[in-house]
Formats: sequence, structure tokens, C-alpha cells
Amino acid sequence: MSDPPPATAPPSSTATTSSSSSSSSNPAVVSPPLPPPLPPPPPPPMSHACQDNWTWNPKDKSHEVVLHGPRSRIAHFHPNWSNGTAGVRGTRVLRRDRRHYWEVNVSQRIFGTSMMFGVGTGRCRLHVDAFVNMLGEDGRSWGLSHKGYLWHAGKHKLYTT
Repeated sequence: MSDPPPATAPPSSTATTSSSSSSSSNPAVVSPPLPPPLPPPPPPPMSHACQDNWTWNPKDKSHEVVLHGPRSRIAHFHPNWSNGTAGVRGTRVLRRDRRHYWEVNVSQRIFGTSMMFGVGTGRCRLHVDAFVNMLGEDGRSWGLSHKGYLWHAGKHKLYTT
């Protein structure tokens, strides 16, 4: 009489087989346990956010800024040579009663006296023929420099390193 086929078990169990004949004994075959299942992935960082139609304003920028890419969301500052400071405004006003988030990708090595990211009113300057911190130079804007300083109203303090 032949041995019955081995029993199958759930993946997380240990499976063994035995012979129906009492005269011979087969050693037990043990499958290694499977690792526990992975936890579910965390939600995306801004799971309750919405896609906005915001982009850079091609009519409200320094002549030293070139916009390109999908929906003009890429701003290239001083594409040839820099002899001053340049800025660009977005197409939408940021509302006070909301949280705003954006990602910045610096695709090339940073050169210059000050490279800044920030927010300002429609009265902020967009071009200066000198190397200055335009964002944060007065009370109408806030700027974070590439050196980690937060600027507002002409004053700065170390914010991050």
C-alpha cells in the first residue's frame, strides 16, 4: 500500500507528514515559518490635500526668470549669467485661513550670495540690479535662505541648518 499524499497546511503553520505503514518511519518534514505580513503603508503625507491650479505667473516675474515645463511650474533663475536678484510670483493668492504646502527641487549646485524661497505680497520687488535678500527685506515678505536663515522685516535669525 502506498503512502497517502502529504497534507497541506495554511502558509503560517508548520506542516508534517507521516507514513500509514507502522513498519517504516519517515522523518518529519518541517517547513520554515513565513515572516509576518507587512503592516499597511502609511497614508500619503498630504492625504487630505487637493491638487491646486497654482503655477508661476509669466506676466509677473523678473526678466531674469525663464518659466517652462508642465503648466510653467519650473522656474529657472538667471539662465545665462547673474548680475542681480530675481523673483517670480504665483498665479494665486495664498489664503490666511488655509495651510499651504509646496515642494522645492534644486536641480543644480547653488551659486550666489543668497538663494531664497518664501512668500510675499504683490508689492514685493521682483528684480534688483544688486545681490540682496529681496524676500524678507521688509514687512511684506518672509524668506528662507539657502544658508538656513529666516528673513522678515530686514532682520534674520538662524532657522535651520
